[in-house]
Amino acid sequence: MIPRYSRPPMVAIWEPPNRFRIWFEVEAHACDAMAELGVMPKSAAAAIWKGGREAMAAMAADPAAHVGRIDEIERVTKHDVIAFTTWLAEFVGPDSRFVHQGLTSSDVLDTTLAVQMTQAADLLLEDLDKVLAALRKRAMEHRNTPTIGRSHAIHAEPTTFGVKLAGNPVLTENLTGLARLVRGYVTPALENVALWHERDISHSSVERMIGPDATITLDFALNRLAGVVENLVVYADRMKANLDSLGGLVFSQRVMLALTQKGMSREEAYAAVQRNAMEGWKGNAAFMALCRADPEIRKLLADDEIVAMFDMGYHTRHVDMIFARVFGT
Repeated sequence: MIPRYSRPPMVAIWEPPNRFRIWFEVEAHACDAMAELGVMPKSAAAAIWKGGREAMAAMAADPAAHVGRIDEIERVTKHDVIAFTTWLAEFVGPDSRFVHQGLTSSDVLDTTLAVQMTQAADLLLEDLDKVLAALRKRAMEHRNTPTIGRSHAIHAEPTTFGVKLAGNPVLTENLTGLARLVRGYVTPALENVALWHERDISHSSVERMIGPDATITLDFALNRLAGVVENLVVYADRMKANLDSLGGLVFSQRVMLALTQKGMSREEAYAAVQRNAMEGWKGNAAFMALCRADPEIRKLLADDEIVAMFDMGYHTRHVDMIFARVFGT
């Protein structure tokens, strides 16, 4: 966990005080169940809850001292759960002898990990809601803002910025790197499925690393993404100028398809459009003007038909349908 890429609410889930609180609750609930079965006195279960709550309050008041005390005990016991139950006994008293009866460490640790992952998932779902809300807001804002689409890193056909959206280079480059880390945790997680032998703990070290690291990193990344979208500065006029910068070449495919629909072979249509497109690329004239002056094209397309091929509305006619599918509106 690196503070630069961490947010306090998610970090707190994986901090020792929260982990020990969950350990205590797992142990205490197990005592309740055993008391109901008559395995231990109900008074003992009540005493464990009372002493445990006092222990948790003390840890909340001075985390460093009590986490340090558990670490001190572990240096002797060489076992983290035994160190914890020993510390807990200092608050519970004689009834602490019933703590952890019938349990193994994995019962406590696996249950605790599940609780922590659930807590982390709740935060991540909140993060996703922020991202989706930001995307919706900015997409609606630029629903009909024209911009150029791209194919093979060059201008393609027009679209709207609301349909595609874009990102801040520096922050999104940072997000790209963090995404590599999160994806990297998939391999150890999958390898954790197969254990060496019956109920071994070869998975434990992996879980202790990837649980906090993956969720803390993803939490930070999602919040940064929401911020990128919320604060993105959109230069609509510059996008329109960029769209128009090639003199209508972005409409070349419509002209080519119209020629094929009129009976020209695709190869001939491609050559005719390419010939005029290259002249437009060189800046000799606007692509529409070149097409309107081309005898071969004019044999098949009337002047008003050519002009219609350069209508931006054709390329944005499905925007409302896309928004209805994505946002339900």
